[in-house]
Amino acid sequence: MVAVLLALLALLLSTSASAQPKKKDENEHKLGQIRRIELSFFGGWFGGVTYLSLPPIAPQTTDLGAAQILDFSDDLLAQPKYPGQIDATEKSVDSGYFGGLSATFFLTDAFGLELIGAYGQSQAKITGEYQDPNGVDMQNPFYDPSQANGRFQWDRSDMTWVQGGANMVFIFGKRTLRPYLLIGLGGVLNSFPNANSVGALYFQYGGGFRYELSDRLALKMGISTALFSWSQDEIDLNRAVQYPMASIGIIWKHEVPPEAYQDDTSKEKPENPEGTKPQDAQGKG
Repeated sequence: MVAVLLALLALLLSTSASAQPKKKDENEHKLGQIRRIELSFFGGWFGGVTYLSLPPIAPQTTDLGAAQILDFSDDLLAQPKYPGQIDATEKSVDSGYFGGLSATFFLTDAFGLELIGAYGQSQAKITGEYQDPNGVDMQNPFYDPSQANGRFQWDRSDMTWVQGGANMVFIFGKRTLRPYLLIGLGGVLNSFPNANSVGALYFQYGGGFRYELSDRLALKMGISTALFSWSQDEIDLNRAVQYPMASIGIIWKHEVPPEAYQDDTSKEKPENPEGTKPQDAQGKG
């Protein structure tokens, strides 16, 4: 019992000692000053998305939108080069790879503002069901046996996307392996060689871990999701899509000393340093 009381007393003493206000260091950073700058180079994978999906045309139903869908050359799918009637059209983007860089300005040890830019490549495709009273034509050059339910791949194109935005970054813990969260906004531009580009504003959130290698270097691994609305101008339809992303990168860190914010006047030496006596005109002490 005595041992327990002594342990509790020691705990209270240590807590009270740690709770005492620390003497303010004149060389500490002030509120709003940048304490650390981090530059990061990263690369990774992003998942595919479907940004247009029309339902099959039911009997005795007229679907005007299906006749207005454009391929990746900005031509209508309802053209002689696409034999038969195209139904249940879907436009989608395959998974791909990306790379980028970021600069993060930390106002505290655990909170920073990140500017990010990335570039990725993938392929987009248009698929649909082939409606023919004679059944599915296996000799049709657009027939893709890998598609379920007799779907055809009508068109395919390369696609690139460029992302730029700003995030708030929150880091937790003081150990070598530190988790982090991010949330932010930005813009994305999806481009095709022979079709109009599609741009949108996005909302991004994610998180991951960073491994502190030294005072100068760290590794980071994370996952995030960019949420935005993909516009289909030909049928006046917008669809919310999510790009899931996973990345790994290396971080270079630079600590900004408090002295960098001092005025030039504060660095000048006083004319009469403390402990010295001014001399008179005759040189006497």
